Amino acid sequence: MTMPLADASDMFVVHTMFRREFGSMPGLVRGVAAGDERRAEVVAGHVALINGVLHHHHAGEDAHVWPRLLERVPAPCGWYSVPSGFLVMPGWVSACG
Repeated sequence: MTMPLADASDMFVVHTMFRREFGSMPGLVRGVAAGDERRAEVVAGHVALINGVLHHHHAGEDAHVWPRLLERVPAPCGWYSVPSGFLVMPGWVSACG
């Protein structure tokens, strides 16, 4: 039985946002003038918000995406998840390539 393909276009949008936001953070932090506590609070709030969204995103992937993907991966690929929320693929290229 063939499984229907998932629409993963929203994953592209979300990952693009994370790359953009995390990429801009060093400049935002460096851009806070010494003693500008108000701006520092705004930047810190933004960093905390994006970190929280990333955590929520990874929790959603762990609960809903990775279990389905791992059901479909041939056993020799050796995929497994680690507590950091990332997927480790030892020997992926040689085993599945």
